[in-house]
Amino acid sequence: RERYARVAEQGARVADARSTLTGHIVDSIGNFLAVRSFAVRQAEFESYDKLQEDERAAISRSIVQVEKIRLLYGIAGFI
Repeated sequence: RERYARVAEQGARVADARSTLTGHIVDSIGNFLAVRSFAVRQAEFESYDKLQEDERAAISRSIVQVEKIRLLYGIAGFI
């Protein structure tokens, strides 16, 4: 009976070690996906910021052009 108890004890240790290893692997994969997702999310924010800045620049250029035309009409009105 003592041998069976030792075998059972070793089996429990193996099961605990396997469970710990499996848990660690699952956590690593889960964390990898979370970090990867965050990285993609961050890239999306950066991409959005770039597009928004491009839009702001285009709006500014448009406003400058409109103001130039208004200035020319103003000058032409005096002539």
